[in-house]
This record gives sequence, C-alpha cells and structure tokens, in this order.
Amino acid sequence: PPRLSLLIGDCITNARAALDYIVWELASKYFSPRVDLRSREDRRITAFPIFEHSATEQGYKDRLNRLAARQVPAEACAEITAVQPDVSGNQALFWLHELVNHDKHRMPILTIGVFENADIRIPEFRGHAWLIRGEFRNTGLAVKAERDLLSGIQSGHVQVDIEPAVSIGCRNLPLPVPRLDRTLQQIIETVANVIPRFDRFF
Repeated sequence: PPRLSLLIGDCITNARAALDYIVWELASKYFSPRVDLRSREDRRITAFPIFEHSATEQGYKDRLNRLAARQVPAEACAEITAVQPDVSGNQALFWLHELVNHDKHRMPILTIGVFENADIRIPEFRGHAWLIRGEFRNTGLAVKAERDLLSGIQSGHVQVDIEPAVSIGCRNLPLPVPRLDRTLQQIIETVANVIPRFDRFF
C-alpha cells in the first residue's frame, strides 16, 4: 500500500535529519564567523557529509576543510570521517544517503518478492532424520535431494516445516541490497550509534 512507502520516506528523512542536527549544533557552537543562513554555502556545509568514497573524493575533503576553517574541532571532523562508509566498512549511511536523495523526488515504490527458500523436515525415514533444502521457483518448489529418496517417501512419513523468506525491495531505487526491511533496520541502528559519538563536543 502507498502508505507504507510514505512511512519509509518519513523514516529515512528523519534519520538523515538526526545526523544533520549534529553538524548544525557543531556549527552553532563553534563556527567563526557565525552561521549565516542567507548564505547558500553555509546552509550546505551545516549538513552531515556522507560520501561513498570519502578517502578519494575531493568534495568530501573540501567539506571537512570548510568545517575546520570555521573552527569546528579537529576531533569532531575525525569522528565524521570515522563513520564514513569506506572508513567504517558500514554501508548503511550510504544507503541512507541514496534513499533520501531519491525520496526527495519520488516516493519509493515497494515490491514484495516470491518466497526464496524453505526447509522441508522429515523427522524419520529409513531410520534417519532428513533435512531437505528447497527453493521456490516460477514452477513451484524445486527440492534438492536424491531422486530415490524422494520417490521412496510415503505421505505418512513426511512432516513439512516450511520457513519462507520474503524479499522486500524498492523497484525504483538502486540499492545494493535486496532486503529493504533489513536495510532500514541497519540504517536506524547505525544512526543511533553515530549520535553518541558527538556528545562530548556539546
């Protein structure tokens, strides 16, 4: 339903805003000269910088240099660098960056995929317990098992225990992960872990 897309948009927008508040508070406390909201450049540098390749992108270096030139502590700039995706190894901030940028122009369109896999458990057959791995395909459930085993199973011997996994993705977003629900969880957890790193500067 479209309302779910709206909720996701609200979720990522507020997560991004929580990071931007960090740099805004740094600017409010340390900037010299003070923040001038009439200046487009001041408004731009008071957002939390997120770059996929911070170590090599000149735009990221320019942002940090501008913050340092306005008297933001070097330790705070170091914390910003430490949480960048290519430094921390955590891609969640870059996913947030991409999601928010796309959400500004269009609502995410959610899609729910087919069942990916299932476990079929056979408690006892020919004196053994069996676990057969299965995959859902367009034609139904394709079970990977020995043919003689499958042909020899009697209906009374089988207890099926299916544990499906459903993929949820954004049809119009170039996310590098298939599970949007897990991505959102990682984003929120990452933002929640980033915020306390800056407590000592206020």
